[in-house]
Amino acid sequence: MSVEADRDLFAAHPEWLVWDDKMLPFTRVAAVNGRVVGFVSARPANGCLELEDLFTDPEWIRQGVASALIQDIALRDVRVEVTAGPQAIEFYEAAGFIANGFAYTEGGPAHRMYLDVTREGP
Repeated sequence: MSVEADRDLFAAHPEWLVWDDKMLPFTRVAAVNGRVVGFVSARPANGCLELEDLFTDPEWIRQGVASALIQDIALRDVRVEVTAGPQAIEFYEAAGFIANGFAYTEGGPAHRMYLDVTREGP
C-alpha cells in the first residue's frame, strides 16, 4: 500500500491480498534483525511461476531487498512471469525480466514480463 497509485485499487479489491496455501512453497521473506523488510510469493501456473506479490518495506526500498527476493525465487530454475504495473516496469527490467505483451487488468493495461532462468549463461 506504499505505492500511492495502487492504494485505491487494492482497497477496492481486498480479495487480491488473501493468502493461498498453493503459494507457500514459493514464498520467501526477507528479514533484518528479526524484522520483515520484504516478501515475494508466486504460484505455479502453466509450467512457470507466476509472481503474485513483491513487497518491500518503504524504509528498505532501493537497498536490494526485492532483487534478492527475485533471485531467490529464480533459484528454482523455472521461468518466472509477472504482470507489471507501470511503476514496476523499470525495476523488473533491471532484474532481468523481458516484456512480452500486455494484460488487460482492472487497473488498466499492464506489461506481461518473464525471467527465463533456465537459459544458459554467457
